[in-house]
Amino acid sequence: MSEGDIVGAQAFRQKYGLRADLLWVRAVAANPQSQMGVPEFGYPLMPDEVADLMSRQWDPDLHSQVRAYGLLFPDDFAGAYANLKANGVIIAFKDDVERHRSALSNLVPPGSVVEVRKVDWSLEDLESFVDQVNAEEAWFDSTGVTVHAFGNILTNTVDANFKGPEAVAGLIEQHFGNPSWLRARWAGAVPWEGPRADLTIEVTDTVGQPVKGLRCFFEPLDPLVDADSETPYSTGSTGRCLLENYPAVAYRLRLYESRGDDQDLGRPIKDIQVVLAPEGTTIRIVISKP
Repeated sequence: MSEGDIVGAQAFRQKYGLRADLLWVRAVAANPQSQMGVPEFGYPLMPDEVADLMSRQWDPDLHSQVRAYGLLFPDDFAGAYANLKANGVIIAFKDDVERHRSALSNLVPPGSVVEVRKVDWSLEDLESFVDQVNAEEAWFDSTGVTVHAFGNILTNTVDANFKGPEAVAGLIEQHFGNPSWLRARWAGAVPWEGPRADLTIEVTDTVGQPVKGLRCFFEPLDPLVDADSETPYSTGSTGRCLLENYPAVAYRLRLYESRGDDQDLGRPIKDIQVVLAPEGTTIRIVISKP
């Protein structure tokens, strides 16, 4: 599996309560039996894991009924959502949890799985906290970040996703007094506003013939530059990778020999640094045939 596939598989597993440590994810991917999970869920899963997921029950009507009940108590209600790690629905309240648990047990159909949780903040509280964060837009501008804040019912917090220097996370939380309801989460660099240009990578062998089918990965050396560089490119029939309209900065370029498997990067060929000039840059790489 590629690095991106591993990260995606771990996030999927954590979301649904499956074992997600790196050693297990790699072991599952290497097991031929795990391929049965790919058509249904997009990731390798062992047969017992597929059976577990397929056995879970998430009734949208039950969710609607439980949520409608919660909305009757806006001072307490903190959200309702499917329990993706098991079965049924989770509903959260700020206060009077036992009263709500008893009422729901009498309202929902027999056999329904409803877990009632106690949390610190209602949805109204979270909305108020979001307003507090949004009111500090001028301060965010002064620190060089942009922020998107929203109430997260899964964590009962306000997530302030920001773009800019990653180290600012602690400063943001400190600005609001380090409250338990706030999580500042880095979402990447701010959009690039400097010069842009085209970077052309020409790859040939020692006799001048274009080398086709190499995978080209690149990333800015400056982590604060948002270059949208997660998508790999490939040398086509002309042996070229063309990156159009990218930030004119320094990049790390890595070339891999493709093996025709999206989950395998292939054999590393080159790992170099290149500077994209404002007027555009063409680099020529000569590699020996294996």
